[in-house]
Amino acid sequence: MYEEFFGLTEKPFSIQPDPSFLYWGRGHRLAYAMLEYGVLNHAGISVITGEVGCGKTTLIHRLLDQLSSTHAVALLSNIQQGRGDLLSWVLMGYGQPFAGKTHVELFAQLQQFFIGEYAKGRRVVLIIDEAQNLSVDQLEELRMLSNINAGKDQLLQLILVGQPQLKDLLNRPDMLQLAQRVGADFHLTPLSREEVDAYVDTRLTIAGAAGRVFSDGAIDLIAEHSRGVPRVINIICDTALVYAFSAHERTVSSETIENVIRDKADYGVFGLAADQRTALRSGPPVSALAAPARLAVVEEANARPRREAPPSLRAVANEDQPRMPPAPRRRARLSEGGGPDVLGADPPPRAPAAKASVDLFHAKPPAEPLEAVPQSAQR
Repeated sequence: MYEEFFGLTEKPFSIQPDPSFLYWGRGHRLAYAMLEYGVLNHAGISVITGEVGCGKTTLIHRLLDQLSSTHAVALLSNIQQGRGDLLSWVLMGYGQPFAGKTHVELFAQLQQFFIGEYAKGRRVVLIIDEAQNLSVDQLEELRMLSNINAGKDQLLQLILVGQPQLKDLLNRPDMLQLAQRVGADFHLTPLSREEVDAYVDTRLTIAGAAGRVFSDGAIDLIAEHSRGVPRVINIICDTALVYAFSAHERTVSSETIENVIRDKADYGVFGLAADQRTALRSGPPVSALAAPARLAVVEEANARPRREAPPSLRAVANEDQPRMPPAPRRRARLSEGGGPDVLGADPPPRAPAAKASVDLFHAKPPAEPLEAVPQSAQR
């Protein structure tokens, strides 16, 4: 819609995970170093946590792009208690048959698969995204799978990726055995104001922008209202580009960002003023937007005097039946299911492991980079 107007070759602020747009902020460099270390050094269990929309899934997709054909990899994102046998999910992830078998038969088949891959010289990696949805029993079953070994070699490398609730789950007293097996872990935090500026600029440059598109004042407001969460940054920036395009403005100003924030509070599906005022009275909600960011948006929108919206939006506001502002329809819903969380350019330099460690990691990563994986071997 606005790409040609701003000289872009593609939309710079998609909310889908795209490793080609990965922005390497300090936290994301360290988190990726932990993932890379876990794979290269055969760490039994690696754990990456972070708030909703912070870029965890994008880092995982980057890792998948880099793994070589010497690894058999399964990525599972939908495992929850009550949605089928865990071993069936794992076998499905590796393309193995699982229907009509008892739990014991499933375990035996999975064990034979691990041994068979080890005999071929291939490492088996299991990545579970949204791991905060796992039950205590499922985590214990994963721990038991990590016990399968051939002599001193562990046959399964497990990577758990999830929201902060996963940290709470792993810190339970009855999870001590699993926690002690974690060889690499990192908690991903939101971006700073300076990183927000670099993040926005990096994504626009990758999308083909020749110069600066957002003013400094606009960046200040984006950083404030997004609270540094990349997915929320993407939503605000994408809508702001639509507003600037409709007003024929080549630079996105702070006034445009204020209009976006106010209109999302007034007209957005997740930002209706009545719903937000109710939320403010009853306490923070759990939603697709980071709750603090949503509440801050409403407080700021209610406190500021009305500013005149672009002509296209004034026409909408003057009609008998109010409608959503002209943002792309697919941006109107802020989904929990995936998001770009953090997107940028060059591969990260190796970070010293001692600084990257959060709780249980104390070793240095190896100097050798991961081999590039052929497209046919990635999935």
